[in-house]
Amino acid sequence: MTLHFGRGRGPGHINRSPQGGNVPSLVLNFLSGTLDPRVTFTRTNATSTRVNASGALELVGANTPRFDYDPNTLALKGLLIEETRTNLFLNSLLNGTNLSTQNVTVSATPYTISFYGTGSITLSGAATATITGTGAYPTRTTYTFTPTAGTLTCTVSGTVQYANCEAGSFATSFIPTAGSTVVRSPDTATMTGANFTSWYNQSQGTLLANFTFAVAQPNFSTLPRFIGAADSAGLTPSSGTAITGYQRVGGTTQMQIALGSSQIGTQKAAMTYGAKDNVALNGAKGSSVSGSTAGSMTSFILGIGTNFFHNATGQVWYRGITYYPQSSSDAQLQALTS
Repeated sequence: MTLHFGRGRGPGHINRSPQGGNVPSLVLNFLSGTLDPRVTFTRTNATSTRVNASGALELVGANTPRFDYDPNTLALKGLLIEETRTNLFLNSLLNGTNLSTQNVTVSATPYTISFYGTGSITLSGAATATITGTGAYPTRTTYTFTPTAGTLTCTVSGTVQYANCEAGSFATSFIPTAGSTVVRSPDTATMTGANFTSWYNQSQGTLLANFTFAVAQPNFSTLPRFIGAADSAGLTPSSGTAITGYQRVGGTTQMQIALGSSQIGTQKAAMTYGAKDNVALNGAKGSSVSGSTAGSMTSFILGIGTNFFHNATGQVWYRGITYYPQSSSDAQLQALTS
């Protein structure tokens, strides 16, 4: 199947390329470094960072998409979408000031400490360990552990910079703090109204997502969602599903198609519905299909948080989204994702 970069025609017109492949009605190329004006992006607070094109950490304002770069190669990784997290370390500054020794109140759930530098953080109290840094920025040291509930003493020695202590089983982007803990709100990108209906076909279609994970997500639903009225909140995939496409109307799942666990690194996943219902990941087709395409969709969501993804966990760099207003065969899905 041939990919064409451009807006394409509306969903009512079945386009064909000279090679006989379907022509997309939507192409979002996040490796361009700019956000399509039809997409509304929200993140309610200005507490987020990204790696910029020069390879430096920088603060990003509220409701501003983060096009994140690899600090080593300076290659653009794509649009960064993350769940909400809180940095429990105080005075972890964006200017690279060394972290100070401090106490953190924790519960008996997984936490991840991350930092840059060659110093160390020695844990005592609610957990016992010494985390030794492996290098200056951009070399990041991470350590995941489960403490007992109580006070965690973090004794700092040497150079420890851009440090996070966050509840969760993996590290997310650096969250700068001053004299209090800081919450980073989740990233959400939506398309609604004519910005959605101009390219979406209710009766059949194919959605292709190209994205990168830093950590494996065995219960992480990756593909964006088509949702209907009364479903701006409360999208809850079934436990254990991974690569999934959803349609919901009035609190009812209209279609669910899933395939296995997502892995570390760059992935290609595609779902199709209508004449054919299936999904493929990296050239392998799925086997789990349920529901139907009944109901009227009103919006399209790329987001992580309680409203959008199973277990409200995740960190993903979206490289591109392509939508075809036609159903695809299994062979076409496999070709798209190979």
